[in-house]
Amino acid sequence: MAKFNFKQSAQESTLLSKLMSGRDKLTTEEILDKTVTIVAFDFATIRNDDGEDEVFPVLLFEEYPDKYYNSGAIMKKVTANWAAAFGGDPEAASKALADAGGIQVKF
Repeated sequence: MAKFNFKQSAQESTLLSKLMSGRDKLTTEEILDKTVTIVAFDFATIRNDDGEDEVFPVLLFEEYPDKYYNSGAIMKKVTANWAAAFGGDPEAASKALADAGGIQVKF
């Protein structure tokens, strides 16, 4: 039997999105007033203080390959529309976005 990797198991079980794996969190200050290229997205869910599930988009930028960005309400609406265009499949929409070269945005 292979040796169980407790550290890897713990890290994987605390991820809200697979896009976060092996990456550091990017802050808004790091990208504010800069043009960045979204090359992948996913959705993450957390439970807020009221006990309700809250969904937010997780974005990857071409300019920051080692980081992920937790986005807010506007990008949630945009990415939800992208996923809806692919039958509600964010993974398929994200792949198509990457295949198209991404899309530039400015925060």
